[in-house]
Amino acid sequence: MWKKIVLGLVILIVVVLVLVMVLTAGMTDTAESFFESVAAKQYDKAYSYLSEDFTRSISKEELIAYMKRTGLENYRDVSWGNRSIEGKRGEIEGTVETRSGGAIPVTVKCIKKSDGSWRIYAINKPTSGIVQKETAKPDTALKAPDTEEAINLVKESMRHFTLAVNQKDMTDLHAYSATVFQKQVSVEKLNNAFKSFMEMQVDFTVLDKMNPHLDSQPKVKEDGTLILEGTYPTTPNKVYFVLKYSREKEAWKLVGINVEIK
Repeated sequence: MWKKIVLGLVILIVVVLVLVMVLTAGMTDTAESFFESVAAKQYDKAYSYLSEDFTRSISKEELIAYMKRTGLENYRDVSWGNRSIEGKRGEIEGTVETRSGGAIPVTVKCIKKSDGSWRIYAINKPTSGIVQKETAKPDTALKAPDTEEAINLVKESMRHFTLAVNQKDMTDLHAYSATVFQKQVSVEKLNNAFKSFMEMQVDFTVLDKMNPHLDSQPKVKEDGTLILEGTYPTTPNKVYFVLKYSREKEAWKLVGINVEIK
C-alpha cells in the first residue's frame, strides 16, 4: 500500500512539474527571443518583447545601456530553473551563459496580453561582488538605495499608481504593495482614498516620461522604513509624493503612499 502511495505522489509531482513547464513555455520563449535579439543587436525587435508598462519607464537607449552594463548583451544561451505563474503574471529564474564563457543569474517577470502572448514586465540581475553579513540588528542593517535606484523605485511605484488611477481600479497597486499593506488596506479602501483622482479625468501616465526630484537623500529609518518624497516637474501644478517601503524578500515593497497636486 505504501509503495502505491509513494508512486502516486511521485506521479502527482511529475504531472505538476510538467504542467508548470507547459504553462510557462510562452514566457521562456519570449525571454529567449528577447536575449537572442539583443545578442544580434536587433534592438528594435528586442524592445518589442517588452510590455507596454515596461516601455513607458525605459527608453530603447536606456535598455541598450543596461544590457551592456550587466553583460547580458553577450548572451549565448540560457538555462531556466525556478518557474512560477499566477493568473496573467509569471516569473522565471535562470542562468545566462555568455559568449566568453561566463554565467549571469537573471530573473525575468512576464505578463500575459489579451491575445495570449507573453511580454517582459521586468528584468533583474542580482548585484555581483562581495556581500558581507551584517552583525547589527536586521532593521538597522538595511542599506538605503542610492539616488538612481531610489528614483527608479519611485517611477515604478508611481507607474502602478497612475495606471490604477486611469483604470479607476486600485487592484494592481494593491497587488504590487507589500504583504503587510495588503492585509491592512483593502482595494476598496484604496479606491475610496484616491476617488478624487479618478474623477479628475487626468492622464497621469505623462509622469512616466519624467524623472522625479527627491527632496533628500534616501535614508532608512530605525524601524526599517524607507521613505522617498519629492515632486514631479509638472505644470502649472506640481505632483507631490510621499512613498514608504519596507524590506520584503530582498526587495523594497510599498507600505504607504500619498500623492497630492498643488
